[in-house]
Amino acid sequence: MENKARQTLDEIKEAIQGKDFASTEEVQDFVDQFMAKKNSRPVDDFLRLSSEQMHRLLHTRYLLDLNDMVVFNVGLEPKVVEKIPIVKNTCYFLSRLSDLEPLKVTQKGNLPLKFARELFETFRELPEGMEFTIRSEQDSLSVLSLRHIIKMCKWIKKEKKHFKLRFLERFCEYFGLVTIRRKKRKIHDTKMLVKKSDFFDRFIQWRI
Repeated sequence: MENKARQTLDEIKEAIQGKDFASTEEVQDFVDQFMAKKNSRPVDDFLRLSSEQMHRLLHTRYLLDLNDMVVFNVGLEPKVVEKIPIVKNTCYFLSRLSDLEPLKVTQKGNLPLKFARELFETFRELPEGMEFTIRSEQDSLSVLSLRHIIKMCKWIKKEKKHFKLRFLERFCEYFGLVTIRRKKRKIHDTKMLVKKSDFFDRFIQWRI
């Protein structure tokens, strides 16, 4: 990340070199236009999407707002959806974490090796007959990327050096079953004030 930032600063310096500006506002306008142009260029690592498009993919809440980039088939039957690899793998990950939590992280902040190996074997990246044992979640692209995706979705959290499930909390908050107001964040913890709805009290038994 630091190398990318340094590279961008070097590009800005090179673009500005030899130009005359009457004010800092003109400099800022030039930099803004430079960055807008840079962020709109296709990037090979993003499958030729631009940085701006990738940012939207990661942070746009409503999928229909992305129709200019990707069209989602919203009419798929549940049985078909369940067979999509990332959906199937995510469900397995969350289900197993619910059985094992709190799951202690490694010194590098990764999933514990035993759990990472279980996911690797379940997802089965290698052809039949080929054997390979991972020594870390970082040896498996599918395990590593899935963990990051689930964390970005805020379905799991890392708290006090443990992975914990956060899916139910997010589900209930999203559908208005609870209102969660977070207090000032501490280094290793986030205190929450929860206001439950009447619907929640009648139909769901759950406590934080």
